[in-house]
Amino acid sequence: MADRPIKILMLEDDPADAELILRELRRAGFAPDYLRVETEEDYLQHLQAGLDVILSDFQMPQFNGLRALELLNANRLDIPFILISGTIGEDLAVQAMKQGAADYLLKDRLSRLGQAIEHALEEARLRKEGERMQQQVLLQSRALDAAANAIIITDQQGNATWVNPAFCALTGYTSEEIVGQNPRLLKSGKHGPEFYRQLWETISAGKVWQGEFINRRKDGSLYHEEATITPMRAADGAITHYIAVKQDITERKLASEQLRMRDQALDQVSQGVLMCDEHRITTYANAGFAKLTGYAESEILGRNCSLLQGPDTDPDTVLTIRAALNAGETFEGEILNYRKDGTPFWNELSLTPIPSEEGQPIQFIGIQHDVTGRKRAEEKVRLSSERLETATKAGGVGVWEFDCQAGLVTWDKQMFALYGQSREGSNAVYERWAGSLHPEDRARTEAELADALHDKTKPFNTEFRIIRKDDGATRYIRAIASLLYDQSGNPWRMIGTNLDVTEEREHEHALALGLAQEKELSEQARAGDRAKGEFLAVMSHEIRTPLNGILGFSELLAKTPELPAESRDYVETITSSGEALLRILDDVLDFSRLEAGHVQMERTRFAPREILGDIRTLLSQQAREKGLTLEVAMDASIPEYLAGDAGRLRQILLNLTGNALKFTEAGTVTLGLRPRQGETKHEFFVKDTGGGITPAQVKKIFQPFTQADSTISRRHGGTGLGLSISRRLAELMGGTLTVRSQPGLGSEFVLTLTLDEAGPLPEVAGPPQMLDASFAAGHPLRILVVEDDRVNLKFMLALLRRLGYEPLAATNGREAVEIQQREQPDCILMDLQMPEMDGIEATKKIRAREKASCAARVAFISALTANIVPADRQRCFDAGMDTYLNKPVRMTALTAILAQASLARADNPVHDR
Repeated sequence: MADRPIKILMLEDDPADAELILRELRRAGFAPDYLRVETEEDYLQHLQAGLDVILSDFQMPQFNGLRALELLNANRLDIPFILISGTIGEDLAVQAMKQGAADYLLKDRLSRLGQAIEHALEEARLRKEGERMQQQVLLQSRALDAAANAIIITDQQGNATWVNPAFCALTGYTSEEIVGQNPRLLKSGKHGPEFYRQLWETISAGKVWQGEFINRRKDGSLYHEEATITPMRAADGAITHYIAVKQDITERKLASEQLRMRDQALDQVSQGVLMCDEHRITTYANAGFAKLTGYAESEILGRNCSLLQGPDTDPDTVLTIRAALNAGETFEGEILNYRKDGTPFWNELSLTPIPSEEGQPIQFIGIQHDVTGRKRAEEKVRLSSERLETATKAGGVGVWEFDCQAGLVTWDKQMFALYGQSREGSNAVYERWAGSLHPEDRARTEAELADALHDKTKPFNTEFRIIRKDDGATRYIRAIASLLYDQSGNPWRMIGTNLDVTEEREHEHALALGLAQEKELSEQARAGDRAKGEFLAVMSHEIRTPLNGILGFSELLAKTPELPAESRDYVETITSSGEALLRILDDVLDFSRLEAGHVQMERTRFAPREILGDIRTLLSQQAREKGLTLEVAMDASIPEYLAGDAGRLRQILLNLTGNALKFTEAGTVTLGLRPRQGETKHEFFVKDTGGGITPAQVKKIFQPFTQADSTISRRHGGTGLGLSISRRLAELMGGTLTVRSQPGLGSEFVLTLTLDEAGPLPEVAGPPQMLDASFAAGHPLRILVVEDDRVNLKFMLALLRRLGYEPLAATNGREAVEIQQREQPDCILMDLQMPEMDGIEATKKIRAREKASCAARVAFISALTANIVPADRQRCFDAGMDTYLNKPVRMTALTAILAQASLARADNPVHDR
């Protein structure tokens, strides 16, 4: 890699020292473009020369570093300033740092110069980025203030943190009255708890919610608003605030409601209502029209209403209608029309023009009423009554008739039966009917009957409750009536029906109860899913904690010198059994995460030959124990490096290869990779010479908790989840997992993935580390182990002593805070779940004390936990932890953490004791 250019102003009176500084810069990978000065005049002359960094000696014959730093600040220049001196004391160095110096170094310790410059440049970049972001936030705030829509920002608990003037104008509250309050003070009571619960579930899941509110202003008036609520996230993806953009739609809602009420009213009208444009093309037809003519609205829209005319329609009447419409006049009269099915009916028609603003008619509205019955009423009354009586007996329908002119009500037999009354008694039938009405329904029902008698637009079509005379039972009655008019247009007779619909209402009530129960069961099911997740997390923690002791102590015991062969065999058996239990636990957790959709795929570059070689090395002992040959077959055309999720790929191939070795009694297991012919895909395959799988078994081996043979779990163990997990992981990676097998001829599992070629992996330099007592000498640290489990604490202390350390110990977070303050350890291995004070809280207190005392960040803190999930990992980092270590703890993972802590200690001058 080419050296990085850097422009430097150097205050140094000794050329030899200057040359040493330049040599160290080049060694650190910089290509310095520098100018050396010794006087204040030369220094000021070159300050504006676009410098990257200033390196200053502390004391020179004509100048000094503190004066140079003072002049830099006076010129308001943000240039990293680093002091380099051979004689500066700690007090002067601290003074320089307070005045704005980025760092200070001693001339006999220049090895840290490159790192100090990198750090100073990065801090300068972050300062500039912060200033730019502050300016951007200021502009955005001004834009939001000027927005026409109402805007409110709330915190995670829903409390307002900011509102714009438009929001105050909409609600009537001032900014001071809203900020700090929960917007629930705007609630109108028009929305139930379920509405707000669904809203909160949506936004707390990170999704945008859109919808409408009915809220209440400060003066008590209601208003409609259309709102979009969007979660705001921090850089780490966590939700920090919610921003709601609202628009007042009160006028639009009122207009929409008026239109809705108009359409609803028109649909309730028993007469046919038709609207057409100036060309007589139909633009609207109500339900009454459909009922009158038999034409659905979709069949009449866009057509001329002349389709109702037929062979006996009077042509003169048609001409009269056309003349009235052409003249923009109202037409009222009768015409013989035909329904869709061809039957004629007499139509009482009223056509009225609707003029435009210029006075020209642009639409016409027609009110149509079937008066065929009125014209033929007298000759058909008897026949209709007989037919109606026959029908009502069969259907349990009661028929009644009201003589509008005489004021008499007549009931048939079924009406008396419905009401539980005898035909003998008072002739005041109306009073007998009204007296049977349920007290809560009487006023409404009588009003509806009166309206129907006096207003053609209000049909009598209703439902009410009665209390039967004979048994006192409450029954639901459906009542429908039609009003007949005489030739003068006055109400003549009203004929109606009553039908007992009690069973229907009881059925509807039962159905509503059933739906409520179904909803409750659904909620219980969701609660069960949450409980399952919590159980799996607890199970993982509770199993991994003792496993940490089992696997850890067995690993230490296996490394005991001169351990008898029989004892070593026992230790290896314990280890393999613990590893098997850990694999089962991992399978269950992986399956649960896959079911919940919580598994994320990564994309990194990897060497496929290295992965296949590692798997062969890991499983070679298992192959040798069964007398099998384990081969790796890699096609020569495969690139050296590919891009994909190497961890999940390794998991799938280990599972497939382990299965092949488990179920193959003799012969060879081949693990390989080949290109897919004619496609940009790759096929990883595991082929064995085992007994093979029948077609029936192939259909079920990828199902969870299922194995090809019911005896397998008894002979070989396992959960039956491995292949199910492998196939789901393959699908998440955009690939497939299939099997080809024949009984007696072995099996071949094929994982097909689309993997792009990638560049080479960075080389890792340095000799391997010895994991014995010499490790501590190469990585000096004071270590504090915080662990409440006695066995795990004992194991961690033994493991660290094996590496040459003398660690400190604490059994809870409170003790850890006290020991850290007293002993100042370099590295803390912190358990998360502990009594009195957990690891998260303890870490926060340690970091808070460092910050409060303006001390450098001393402790390198690693979480020590049985099962760290992404949410817990983020909580660890937020609290101030540097990394995490999963249980069961392995020696290699622990030493990697200790190596990181040792590097951090070397980079922190506070540790130099």
